Amino acid sequence: MKKKMMMVVVGLVAVVASGLLYLTFFPAGQRPDSAFDLTVRNPAYTDRHPLILFDEGHYNSHTSDGGYAPFAKLMRND
Repeated sequence: MKKKMMMVVVGLVAVVASGLLYLTFFPAGQRPDSAFDLTVRNPAYTDRHPLILFDEGHYNSHTSDGGYAPFAKLMRND
């Protein structure tokens, strides 16, 4: 019984270690480029601004302060 338990523990350690190595070299998911220049030289909307809505009510992974942050910032700058 102890030998079986030891094999399970060694197996779990191997799985966790390989997962950590994988995440080190291949980070999970896409990330927005926060360093991208989003300035707008000639904004189209200076007096009246359109209303832009983001549907964030259904556990969406992309939100205006998350995955869509660069787009939302671009819209604010225009």
